[in-house]
Amino acid sequence: MNLGINGLYKLVSHEMDLPPLSGAVFIFFIKNRQQVKLLRWDTDGFTLYHATNSSPCASSRRYTM
Repeated sequence: MNLGINGLYKLVSHEMDLPPLSGAVFIFFIKNRQQVKLLRWDTDGFTLYHATNSSPCASSRRYTM
């Protein structure tokens, strides 16, 4: 899955027809479930968590809109 915050935002808002700014956590897996991404809106921006099966810890990035 090569989607970043913008791509996941578009997927949630257009394909799933859900409000990305609701504060809900949206979870995305790639086909073989080796990677997982979590997209969450915090009060001042999105947080994207990304973890792979090969690394036990997750990395996160914070962006404001």
